[in-house]
Amino acid sequence: MYRARKTLPLFAILASTFIIFYGLYAIRFVPTMTYALVLLNTSLALRGTWQDGYKRASFFLAMVALGWSLKNAYFGYDMISGHREVGLGIDQNIMPVAAAALLKGDQFKGNIFNSHMFGGYLAWSLGENRKIFYHGFVTDTQFYLNEYAGFFRSRELFDVLVEKYQIAVFVLDRFAGGEPLIKILVEHPGWTLSYKDSASLIFVKNK
Repeated sequence: MYRARKTLPLFAILASTFIIFYGLYAIRFVPTMTYALVLLNTSLALRGTWQDGYKRASFFLAMVALGWSLKNAYFGYDMISGHREVGLGIDQNIMPVAAAALLKGDQFKGNIFNSHMFGGYLAWSLGENRKIFYHGFVTDTQFYLNEYAGFFRSRELFDVLVEKYQIAVFVLDRFAGGEPLIKILVEHPGWTLSYKDSASLIFVKNK
């Protein structure tokens, strides 16, 4: 991009720079990349020798993407993790900011099982201070299906895996998908809900 900067439209340069910058700070940026590809392709199409019909279609798609982006920016949007608003920084209603701070202290000791959704943030926040169980960059599909997902399947398998990995703390999100494991922990006499906020739950093993 730098070498071709003299021939690229200013918009393409600015948009590409933004995507690179944003990508460095985002765990997941697929939606942003999707919008960006439409807009960048439109910019490139305007410089090409395409027929007018293709240019009009490209322009129409860009306007749809722009309209959808403005709608999300003004009204927010909904995900599996709940309603989101556009802004900067870390949303403490989504990420376990307070829970991570507690895990850095001495209150919750022992091996951690964490929600897949929290894995990337906890790995970044805790660094080398604590080991986490799973995050989105783990590429071992069998581990995900047999070990991580196994905690959600039944009380019997839950007990086996807790013993196998010597889990002492569960850090779970409060969004859709985690209900089976939360139900197991709530009904299990060996575990206690010790902390909760709008984003997270912390269960600890009874001594």
